[in-house]
Amino acid sequence: RGIAPVSAGPGIGGLIEGLHLRAKGHHDIDGGGDSGFFKNEVVLRGLWRNQAKKTATQRIGIKLGYADEVSNASYLGLTRSDFAANPYRRYLASADDRMVWERRQAVLDHRMRWAGGRWRTAIYRHDFRRVWRKVAGLSDGPELGSLIRGGASGGTQAIWLALLKGEEDSASDAMAIMLGTNARTYQSQGVQSTLENKLGNHRLHLGVRAHHDTIERRHSEEGFRVSQGEMLADGLGDQPSKQNHAWTRALALHGLDEWRLGKRLFLSAGSRLEFLRGGLNDTLVGKRADNEQIVLYSNLPNFLYIGRATVHVGRYDHFGTRCNCILDQLGIYDRPLGL
Repeated sequence: RGIAPVSAGPGIGGLIEGLHLRAKGHHDIDGGGDSGFFKNEVVLRGLWRNQAKKTATQRIGIKLGYADEVSNASYLGLTRSDFAANPYRRYLASADDRMVWERRQAVLDHRMRWAGGRWRTAIYRHDFRRVWRKVAGLSDGPELGSLIRGGASGGTQAIWLALLKGEEDSASDAMAIMLGTNARTYQSQGVQSTLENKLGNHRLHLGVRAHHDTIERRHSEEGFRVSQGEMLADGLGDQPSKQNHAWTRALALHGLDEWRLGKRLFLSAGSRLEFLRGGLNDTLVGKRADNEQIVLYSNLPNFLYIGRATVHVGRYDHFGTRCNCILDQLGIYDRPLGL
């Protein structure tokens, strides 16, 4: 891991972080194979801050990140007897199990402070894509979980179990191990702004967030026959099992008033309003579904007395700090996504 601070003059700075991890893995795959992983990550941060002023201070920050990983791990388990003999064993069927993912992120953040208040705005974008190849099942065979949990000792169950281990050859093309490839792409982006200001005995919290996220699913399955301890494609290629696109757009508004009634007594009330619109387009079956929602969260007035013993009377029972926990209950977050 490497960390490199950067300075470009008064009020300007930055930080570069890099990370590389790798391991050979600890599983013994029937027939041999790699069970290790490697991961890379780089994060760049930049900051500009104005000179201290009597009226207000400002700062602008930027964060850029990239990460990727390839891991040859598997969720396919072992029978009890095989686990007792060698807990690090992996069956031949899981030799090609692999997760490959990549992530990118960017956040631009502006903050301003003045006597009695602060204002913060952030613009964010996150992209994540993954391809997960794994054992999905057995063609015309029993369910994988029940087969392994049962530890078949005879009959057709034992033949299918031997097929997973590479100890039995496929009697026909129909007797195949199905490998599934789950390819997904995620994207989220938006802008958020929060304002906090003191007006007399009141402290007002206002905020707005516009958010958009999507997910693209492309799942498929391919059959493999077992022959002499090797897995051979059945020649039919990848067959799609799931193809859809889902999305959501959201607009959230919140407001909170904290009223100081005395040195140790506070009264607060707030609300959060969300407008949600989303949809799912299933291109494999040719169906589309859309929905819209309007959701209102509100809290009844909350009294809070801070002394040797903190006493709270109101709708919510758990408070962490005098104000932030009320924001949490309303779903109002002080930090933008990604920071």
